[in-house]
Amino acid sequence: AQPAANHNGGMIMFNSDGALLVALGDGGGSNDRFGNGQNTNSLLAGLVRVQVDADPSPTLYFYGLRNPWRFWLDGGLAYVADVGQNRYEEVTVVELVPGLNFGWPITEASHCFRPSTDCDTTGQVLPQVEVAHGDSGTCSITGGLVYRGEEIPELDGAYFYSDYCGGYLRSFRYTGTEVVDATDWTEQVGIAGRVVGFGVDGSGEMYVMTITQVLKVVQIRE
Repeated sequence: AQPAANHNGGMIMFNSDGALLVALGDGGGSNDRFGNGQNTNSLLAGLVRVQVDADPSPTLYFYGLRNPWRFWLDGGLAYVADVGQNRYEEVTVVELVPGLNFGWPITEASHCFRPSTDCDTTGQVLPQVEVAHGDSGTCSITGGLVYRGEEIPELDGAYFYSDYCGGYLRSFRYTGTEVVDATDWTEQVGIAGRVVGFGVDGSGEMYVMTITQVLKVVQIRE
């Protein structure tokens, strides 16, 4: 029930320096069958950087991702939502610096994926948020965005995400050291459906995309 069963990843985005960033999955159906997760000689299972106005050769920026669906850049931070396999979905917030290892398939979120083998997490970045499968129908995370619009100023700086099966809307803020203000907005906005992406318009207002519709998030004032 995942929107990209072959783990191709799910997004491209330009950085503030003009570089194109591309998220790529591990290329396999399950269990990192092709061994790309920890292979830094492969661009798969990573966030790839292409300096389009200079040397166009792609370089591996992050690795150890299973199926990044999706990522967002905000103020020097990258918010990366990675689809899990058996038990956990995750969101990791990191500075946009090269060489970070997100752990797959050594770990799924912060948990050992293959406990019968080596589970050394030395040097890995661990997620700030993880959601267990079955939590409100969770099966496949859909990463969103940091809200910077003007229509709902009280949401400024909140990162929003959803799930392909759960269809809820949740958010948190990241202080630079910890997650705060974790909020579930589903009671206010309802279940959107099978959420596959988020977007913003020219004013920074937020949209949620499902397999059948595009919804704008607005504040209803009495």
